[in-house]
Amino acid sequence: MLKALFGIIALSLSVYSFIIFVRILFSWFNLKNINNGFTQSKIVSFLYSITDPYLDWFKRFKFSQIGMIDFSPLLGIGVLYFFSNLFAQIATTGVLSISFIIKLVISTVWSLISSVIFIFIILLAIRIIFIQLNKYSQFFYAIDGYLESIARRFSNLFTKKFTSYKINLLILVSGLIICRFGIQFLINLLFKLF
Repeated sequence: MLKALFGIIALSLSVYSFIIFVRILFSWFNLKNINNGFTQSKIVSFLYSITDPYLDWFKRFKFSQIGMIDFSPLLGIGVLYFFSNLFAQIATTGVLSISFIIKLVISTVWSLISSVIFIFIILLAIRIIFIQLNKYSQFFYAIDGYLESIARRFSNLFTKKFTSYKINLLILVSGLIICRFGIQFLINLLFKLF
């Protein structure tokens, strides 16, 4: 009976995480303000109404915002992920161990960091493609304001000679990809040992 209750809680948290993910996707397209009578607008407004009270709690953490990008929804999903897996473990085995909780904390934190790295890799790849196509916009100028110094500093770790912005971005993307998979390999190796 109690295991079933924990299973239902774990499933509910997973479903709520998915709803938050859908809400995040909708926020990228600003569908909330459509006033032409589509039910889509009502669905989006409903999603906002059931997710915003939870997500607003995480917006107060200043470290969750990097420039124009708000990572607070990612933090909220991470907390749901942690508790969903915790309740799923209780539902499945009926017990919790210290090693499981430590693995879950490491897994959750790495999942959040890995997601941020992945987002930056995608942004960098898009920026490199648009540099190659000689396409510029205000959006890219804003992104370049953040990326240029980071890419230059990272590139200077490997070469002291002057390199172009595009080469600096390529070096940064390569470094992030190697870092992401290297850390994932080490975490998997660590989990196998314990």
